[in-house]
Amino acid sequence: MDVVIPILGAVFLVFLIARGLGEVTQRLGLTALIGEIVAGIVIANLVVGPYRLESLVGLNPSTATGVVNGDALHALGSLGVVFLVFAVGLEMRPEMLRRALRTSAATALGGVLVPFGLGVGFLLLLRGPSAWVPALFVGVALVVTSLIVTARFLRDHGLIDSPETPVLFGAAVIEDIAGVVLLTLALGAASDTHHGPVDLVYQVGVVVAFAVVFVVFFLYVAPRLLRRYVARGSPQKVRVRWRTRNAVFVLAVLLCLGASALTSSFELASIVGALFAGMALAEFREEYDLRAGFETMNTFFVPFFFVSIGLVVSTGDLVATWPLAAALTVLAVLGKLPSAVYDAGAIGRRPALRVATGLVPRGEAALVVALTTFGAGYISGDLYTAIVVMAIATSVIGPYALGRLYREVERAPAGETPTASPEGL
Repeated sequence: MDVVIPILGAVFLVFLIARGLGEVTQRLGLTALIGEIVAGIVIANLVVGPYRLESLVGLNPSTATGVVNGDALHALGSLGVVFLVFAVGLEMRPEMLRRALRTSAATALGGVLVPFGLGVGFLLLLRGPSAWVPALFVGVALVVTSLIVTARFLRDHGLIDSPETPVLFGAAVIEDIAGVVLLTLALGAASDTHHGPVDLVYQVGVVVAFAVVFVVFFLYVAPRLLRRYVARGSPQKVRVRWRTRNAVFVLAVLLCLGASALTSSFELASIVGALFAGMALAEFREEYDLRAGFETMNTFFVPFFFVSIGLVVSTGDLVATWPLAAALTVLAVLGKLPSAVYDAGAIGRRPALRVATGLVPRGEAALVVALTTFGAGYISGDLYTAIVVMAIATSVIGPYALGRLYREVERAPAGETPTASPEGL
């Protein structure tokens, strides 16, 4: 039974359910994002008699203009992701990431090689050498990391200024770039229409070259340009003589969206652009109250993203594939832990374990791999479902484990440095 609900009604109902379940999970001592993911699962799968909650909420039918409500809600969630990661970038100045770059690179190296080897080896043992193509994509799905899930947890708990955060974010960005490169290589190896190794090397070279230029620009050049053109001491003025009210906030939104669109056009995640754009404006966050502006937007937009993650889960498929999904989830968790071995000597045992745990969530990154490869016919339906479940399970396990590891740290408002036990840095 389909019930046509206008887009505003669908937005209202989904937001109500998401925030309601988020409140429940917070009262249970868990992070709100878990409740929002569960909201998506409930909306997609709850059936009472002839009524499906997904139809009652209004995600299936088209609006009068032909736009599917579910697609519109997904677009809201995508904006939320970009604004959330930009807000995270506002809390971290470029020099913080520059200082942590060596440790981040070593962390990412372990976080790429070990999970990829585990994923490929597991599927080859399970299904034999003939399954080498899907094995490659399972390996890629275990490599990628969801910076969004961990960033949301740290923001919700006032831990964004933790000393190990730059190492964690730097490693996540490097792993995201490595994931794109591995996915490109795997698609090229699996494709019958591949144009040859020269074409493949060119594609990978373009992505890597762009990533290097982009990171260098936003770490070293962009902050200097902004210091030159953004007026100090007047929240209403920019040296380019805009007459727009809240001009610096408008500039921040434009920089956020522009950098995100640029990285997305080069096959990198849009959140990479948003993170570095936020870092470029970090020194202006207090004077122009940028944190408060983006925090308000995130309160509305972000829940739609986590709901959309839950919406792709079918409980029927889950019952059929749970052993495979459970195995991939275990490998996904274990695959990130060895990276803590190097970090333990560089930043301390407990902070190193927090970094490794913060890299556990696969979230939307693994979902992109699953959707891309399943749509191209490279992986089977059961493997697709198992990767989706793994992505969601790690997005729950990671924040829960981080909560346990950070339990000795005092909760502090965003922007204030939390107090850690002597076992920390």
